[in-house]
Amino acid sequence: MKKECNIFVPLGCYNPCLNNCISHDKPKHPKNICTEVCGNFLLHEDIDSVIIWENQSYYKNLVTICVFNSSNNQVPITVHLQTDIGETISFIVPPGNSSARTISNLKLASIICIKPQHCQGNYELNICTV
Repeated sequence: MKKECNIFVPLGCYNPCLNNCISHDKPKHPKNICTEVCGNFLLHEDIDSVIIWENQSYYKNLVTICVFNSSNNQVPITVHLQTDIGETISFIVPPGNSSARTISNLKLASIICIKPQHCQGNYELNICTV
């Protein structure tokens, strides 16, 4: 028969039900775990930029981002990438084209419609912990 345990145990204290200690230390580093994130974007006069990814972990990463600007668009789009040390990398994607970059320790990725017009396309991120 399973023993039920309905007691409150503060973090970092011994829990007799789990028979282990909860630690506030960082978990072990998950090396070489990769995730793909894909999506579409639609920007217009009221919404001229979108954050497509933001790193919310403290692990180092290697990210490849590929952005496609639809051939229906009349203006190029700008992709802004910010690293964890504040370095900003920007590149322009003309209509009907795609462009990709690989960045170490990416913190934030955003897409901006250069002129307040209709901009749409797709993006793909390959995010790996290193």
